[in-house]
Amino acid sequence: MNIMNRHGTDGSIALTHFELQTPCVSPKEELAFTFTLRNSAAEAKPVDIRYQIAFPDASGEQRLHTYKISDRICPVGFLFYNRKHALEQELPACASSPSDDLLYFPGAHKFPGILRLLVNGDILQETEFQIVLS
Repeated sequence: MNIMNRHGTDGSIALTHFELQTPCVSPKEELAFTFTLRNSAAEAKPVDIRYQIAFPDASGEQRLHTYKISDRICPVGFLFYNRKHALEQELPACASSPSDDLLYFPGAHKFPGILRLLVNGDILQETEFQIVLS
């Protein structure tokens, strides 16, 4: 995958592996994913690695949260990351508090979330997962 980004990696940084280990999660569980980046340049390159989680709130608006994984120099070769993220901090309705701004009817519900992996501001992976409320 070719990318051009603000650090000028000119396509040398590529995503060679991505795995969403928990495609269906409840708010008390962790969203887990692994990925591998490859630097095919002849020299190390700076990389800013982040991920975003997006999901609809009760009004249908998308909520987007961005998290930093690393800001480092990517050596020539491969970088492997294993990441887990607790959804509980984004989904206050799961605490069943009437004061929360997310309100759902009783019973089991599934709704989509989106996980994006960004390197130097470019989206290298976007995948959907299911959030299960019960």
